[in-house]
Amino acid sequence: MAQSNENSLKHSTELAESKPHSIVLINANKIGLARAIDKHTGEPQKNIDYYINFKPGKVCGGRTDQFGFTQPIRFTGKTPTVSFNFISPKKEVFLDDEVMSDDDDLKNSNFNSECTVVSVQQLDKKNYKINPVQLDNRAAVRQAIISEVRKSGCVFKTRSDWKANDSQKVSPDWNYTKIAIHNAGNSYSCSDLNGDKIKKIEEEHMGKFNQFGYHYAVGCDGEIFEGQDIRNKGAHISFGNTSIIGIVLMSDLDEQWLDSDDEVTPLQEKAVKKIISTLLNYFNITELGGHKEHQIFYRNPKKPNEVIERSCPGNLGMEFVEKLRKEFNLGKPTKYKQS
Repeated sequence: MAQSNENSLKHSTELAESKPHSIVLINANKIGLARAIDKHTGEPQKNIDYYINFKPGKVCGGRTDQFGFTQPIRFTGKTPTVSFNFISPKKEVFLDDEVMSDDDDLKNSNFNSECTVVSVQQLDKKNYKINPVQLDNRAAVRQAIISEVRKSGCVFKTRSDWKANDSQKVSPDWNYTKIAIHNAGNSYSCSDLNGDKIKKIEEEHMGKFNQFGYHYAVGCDGEIFEGQDIRNKGAHISFGNTSIIGIVLMSDLDEQWLDSDDEVTPLQEKAVKKIISTLLNYFNITELGGHKEHQIFYRNPKKPNEVIERSCPGNLGMEFVEKLRKEFNLGKPTKYKQS
């Protein structure tokens, strides 16, 4: 590390020892953010001021959002180490047990790294004013969902982990209120490899929709795949999809005489429940249903009197849907109302 960076780090360490805030170091060439939590309760702390030592003589200040997240910051090779410092005169505020960074966002340039810059001298004299930047911090929420699911012990593979096709055509979506449960179909079985199944779904969807349709895909062994980025609208309900998160179980779940049938496995059930419980922490989800329950409210505008019928997620899948609705106290699907 260069001498100037050593001085900057030494200064931030001295500040941390004199104030109730915490420090973390982050490697270069990443995008990262920290989460402020109360030391005693573990609850996220919103509206907490913080500063970041990112180069000699300068610090970047901000304020945590409603989920306790700092603003996302892009780190480059010129800033080999960075320290987040939380300033809270009334509470002991520390970092969550991991700092979140994500290569997908680095690659796709989804972060705005604007922030208030003040000098170390101003910081020492408290002669500065933090002007919090109002950001739509969707990237932070996406990463928080992934991290919370992983902390539960579930294996979660992001789109970059399973090398998803990035040549999609997608549109943004965010204010989710509904969840749709799908089965993958008769040609999918628990005996197939997850890696083969997720690529098979991708190939089918890219051919039909030019994007991956479901937000999350769950294997029979409980392995979870990020299908569509949660910041993007899915393609899993014909003429619908707005405000609906799509979760597919990569198995059959439909009892028919002509093929072998899969039931929802205990590991699959655990994984789906963890996804749903995590989503409920970030979105105002009020309804959950099978694909066919959602589909009845959406029709081809050229054929408004023609009902689109679906069997998905199969009879075994619908039994699982009923179980989920009861456990999470969610309602059946209703027609989406444009706000």
